[in-house]
Amino acid sequence: MQANENSLLSAQLKGFPLFLHSNLALKDCSINPKSPLLYITRPSEVEKGVLPGEDWTVFQSNHSTYEPVLLAKTKSAESIPHMSVDAALHTTVMQDLGLHDGIQRVLFGNNLNFWLHKLVFVDSVSFLTGKRLSLPLDRYILVDIDDIFVGKEGTRMKVEDVKALFDTQKELRTHIPNFTFNLGYSGKFFHTGTDAEDEGDDLLLSYVKEFWWFPHMWSHMQPHLFHNQSVLAEQMTLNKKFAVEHGIPTDMGYAVAPHHSGVYPVHVQLYEAWKQVWSIRVTSTEEYPHLKPARYRRGFIHNGIMVLPRQTCGLFTHTIFYNEYPGGSSELDKIINGGELFLTVLLNPISIFMTHLSNYGNDRLGLYTFKHLVRFLNSWTNLKLQTLPPVQLAQKYFQIFSEEKDPLWQDPCEDKRHKDIWSKEKTCDRFPKLLIIGPQKTGAS
Repeated sequence: MQANENSLLSAQLKGFPLFLHSNLALKDCSINPKSPLLYITRPSEVEKGVLPGEDWTVFQSNHSTYEPVLLAKTKSAESIPHMSVDAALHTTVMQDLGLHDGIQRVLFGNNLNFWLHKLVFVDSVSFLTGKRLSLPLDRYILVDIDDIFVGKEGTRMKVEDVKALFDTQKELRTHIPNFTFNLGYSGKFFHTGTDAEDEGDDLLLSYVKEFWWFPHMWSHMQPHLFHNQSVLAEQMTLNKKFAVEHGIPTDMGYAVAPHHSGVYPVHVQLYEAWKQVWSIRVTSTEEYPHLKPARYRRGFIHNGIMVLPRQTCGLFTHTIFYNEYPGGSSELDKIINGGELFLTVLLNPISIFMTHLSNYGNDRLGLYTFKHLVRFLNSWTNLKLQTLPPVQLAQKYFQIFSEEKDPLWQDPCEDKRHKDIWSKEKTCDRFPKLLIIGPQKTGAS
């Protein structure tokens, strides 16, 4: 309903000393710094601009049980009954301290489409459950850059891009202690760009000790296409030889397969070759148990290798120009400022983000995204941003989520993405040669 003074609805909530005024359009939301439920939320900013929707409800009461949490202005100069004409701020989220009827509650004047409502909702759940449903303030972030040295001419990093990567890492370390970009390389493609891009390759290797590094397959081939483990190991050995020749450390214990191929569904040859050549202890994938919904991604441990959930951040190999971002540049800013990327960090104690070499050339959207994300998190939350190298990060993950160690085995034929990265030697067209059916045996016989 269009918000105007003719559609404005006002009423008292039956049995409570609380008035509701509905069908309002609002703007400029702020946080009450005295609200006792604030935990993650930092009350230091004003969200300028119009709030989504024109059907907002605001709350009014003089009873001491009610404490405003979020406040906003009306979009127009319309007056609200029972309120003074010059009342500048109206309560959109109200906390009931329970002094009226002994029950504590939090009242929202609209749904959770507004990002600040999501943030305050998380704090509300924490407060009302006595922090039983709550995460600590620590958030661990790792930013992987896949496809180092891979990419067609015009999409790779040049000298100035490499310098910007190094400078941004230093800047981010002022907010995240020891923050370090994690670079995944495919050595076969070294020096395959333009002259300016090849100079960028050289400068990147001169900074080799400044970053973390992980193997991303010599020729960027998908491991599930290799049926012979020895051939797969040969490809890995070529990448390791390249690393040794250029001083790249080979003991980080982390690797990522191109397109996450072979990680899940499991390609046994990949796990064995990783251990044989690299002594890999950790990898990550966005495919377990499924790509979507992203909030259901989990970790597992297989054959001694810890597999962590990997997250996207709105950047893909083709997103290299700010003004050509799909849906417009404002879509990227929405993802960062209260959108999907912000929520990923808010709701997950550990986040590994996938980015690509091409996101750090041209308009350097990778740098733009994480600089603005960290700035936004520091402005609006009390989260303590941290990082760890991959092996320590995996150990931390399974300390928190110990119940995820055992993998959930599913039918790859039921997920098209899984089927696409499943060995061609396997098929969905026939039954296995052997089926064992019966109750799980427990205890001694």
